[in-house]
Amino acid sequence: MVERIKKNETSFGIYLKDEVLNTSHVRSTGTRNFYLIKNITFEFNVNLSLHNNFLHELISENILRVDLEPIRSRDIIFSNCKFNKLIITTDSSQNFQFDNNCEVDLIDFSNCTFNGKVRFYNSILNETVFFNTTFNDLAEFNNCIFKEVVIFQKTDFKGTTVFSASTFKENVLFTYALIEQLIIFRGTKFEQGLDLSLALVKGELNCFDIRLNQFEHYTIDESNEKEFEKKYDKCITPKKGKLSGKIPLKNKRETFRIIKQAFVSRDDISASIKYKALEKETIRQEQKVLLKEINTTGYKWFKQVGLIRFNQLSLWLNKYSNEYTSSYGRAIVFILLGGIPIFYLSAILSDKYCFDYCACDWNWDALYYGIGDFAVFLSPLHNFDYLGKVTNWKPYFQILDFLGRITIGYGIYQFIQAFRKYR
Repeated sequence: MVERIKKNETSFGIYLKDEVLNTSHVRSTGTRNFYLIKNITFEFNVNLSLHNNFLHELISENILRVDLEPIRSRDIIFSNCKFNKLIITTDSSQNFQFDNNCEVDLIDFSNCTFNGKVRFYNSILNETVFFNTTFNDLAEFNNCIFKEVVIFQKTDFKGTTVFSASTFKENVLFTYALIEQLIIFRGTKFEQGLDLSLALVKGELNCFDIRLNQFEHYTIDESNEKEFEKKYDKCITPKKGKLSGKIPLKNKRETFRIIKQAFVSRDDISASIKYKALEKETIRQEQKVLLKEINTTGYKWFKQVGLIRFNQLSLWLNKYSNEYTSSYGRAIVFILLGGIPIFYLSAILSDKYCFDYCACDWNWDALYYGIGDFAVFLSPLHNFDYLGKVTNWKPYFQILDFLGRITIGYGIYQFIQAFRKYR
């Protein structure tokens, strides 16, 4: 397929049987020279190695290997190209740009150091390998689609890193990745999951209009730390050429916390509410797992179960009273659904109201007065005799009244908390 590679003083050309890349594909703007390679489908594996001072040809086993002289002022731009397998090895001082619907079946940047800028614009990346990769300068992925699991394992982002309007179809994990300066997620869509829990964030994490919701997690017994690490390593280790990329439950919870904190650190409280709710919901899921992992007996079992049940109750109330401070409408519903039954039972236990099974004997005036009494009941500070001067109190009225004050007071507090989410 490959006939020859040639080089002259200003450019190089790659000649194929059916299509030719020649000097017309080399552009120059002022002092900036760059290689422009466009509209080519590479049906062989392309290995770009940029460490020698000359261009030479090494073609074997259907692999094209090209060594380009490392001129810092030159960029290599691939436009509307399709690659079977793209490999970049050793250190590179060139600036790489892939744009205009470039598509790569397999991109392998393992053990590679980029000293120049790396940009992907409007590209489709299927399988990717980022292992022990270093980006010393800008790494930008703009409007790209990642179709397979992506694991930035031991990848160092030492410059600015941008994921703008890109879509991850599967899980993406930043496992032992270093973020030294700045990483930006702008309009990034995560259709499955994201794991930032093991990333070393020395710099800043900025999120703008990202799309991440609850996602499927991998449940691992966390009581045994060694077993946990062993199973987690399997998640990030290729099996039969594929990455599972599963995200453990506690990693999911920590990821939501990191994103929440990233918004809070920029005083974007309203945007952080969503990830606070996702974090709390994940903690609810953790409580269910912890309940199944209890292997003690006697008093210790009772103590652990009691603590978990109390946590579950607290999280349940937070969820259904205002969706973890995100919904004041739900707080209103909580007040009404919690208050009406308690008020009704309190009312029929007093002498002022009674219950009759026969609808023909109902006094509809009682409904009119009942609404007024219920309005008074909605104040946690209402008088004990808000139903009027009743001399013969029936049993449990005082208990129900006290329970009603707590329920209404809690609902009002949750309503205020939800209203303050835009503070």
